[in-house]
Amino acid sequence: MSDSSVDAYAQVLKILHQMVVHLEENNGQRLKASQMLVQQIFRDQILSAGIRFRESLSPGKLQSIHTEMSRDLRLLQTDLMFFSAARQHDTAQQRKQQVGDRLNRLIQYCEFILGEEHPSH
Repeated sequence: MSDSSVDAYAQVLKILHQMVVHLEENNGQRLKASQMLVQQIFRDQILSAGIRFRESLSPGKLQSIHTEMSRDLRLLQTDLMFFSAARQHDTAQQRKQQVGDRLNRLIQYCEFILGEEHPSH
């Protein structure tokens, strides 16, 4: 994997971990700003780069992971919107759990691509 791809995924991974902290702090503004930054890095530095990856990761597998990540990033944006709009405690907790699950899935994808762990999917 090239240094630029490692850097982009490492940067996304770092921001996703920060988002987990922001979620625990119920900091909606930082969550939204971080989500927008992750989207931008994913779009501009990962998807558009056509980067080579480690040999054990086939182009088809990488494309599949990118498709899932793209989907989860779009859904994360929606989840964050619903989380910030939730007024009742139970609804807010449910939305918070959904955002947390989505962040964890995105973290797993990044770790898998970086060769750190295998996603459960």
